[in-house]
Amino acid sequence: MRTKNIILTILLSVIVFQFCYSQGQVTQNLNQVLAVDDNDRDNPPKSIYVKLNTSDVRVKHMKGSRVMVSGKVKLGIPNLFFLDVLIKKGRYSLFLTPDGGKGLRIEAKTRQPMVLQGSTCSEDVSYTIYVPESISSVVFENPETGDSNIVALGQEEGASFK
Repeated sequence: MRTKNIILTILLSVIVFQFCYSQGQVTQNLNQVLAVDDNDRDNPPKSIYVKLNTSDVRVKHMKGSRVMVSGKVKLGIPNLFFLDVLIKKGRYSLFLTPDGGKGLRIEAKTRQPMVLQGSTCSEDVSYTIYVPESISSVVFENPETGDSNIVALGQEEGASFK
């Protein structure tokens, strides 16, 4: 009987803690398809330059000629409506442009930190970018330092920058 009371107390404590912890932030998934210029089908892009406002980025191959982006945004305030408005206004949208002769460049808009009620609101953003199989290398630019890192894109595992 005493063991049963202890287990129920621990279980209730875990549930209350989980409920309280989850109230402090909201998460939303992002999806975006970016078209690659198909004017030169005989000479597809070989590299992609990634310049985003986060260091949590993975790049993987997929069939086709488009670039697909899957992302996740975690906002440090418990307001899903506010996060939806930020997404619809394009705060986390990415842009794809040609980069020289045989490359692509994917970038995010520059955005200022959000200040709500006098304190900075935390926002964690992660992206997985699916690129055509013709892409063989990825150049990641570190958002904090501006340093670039070239990574060969493997067929199976992809590439990541954290």
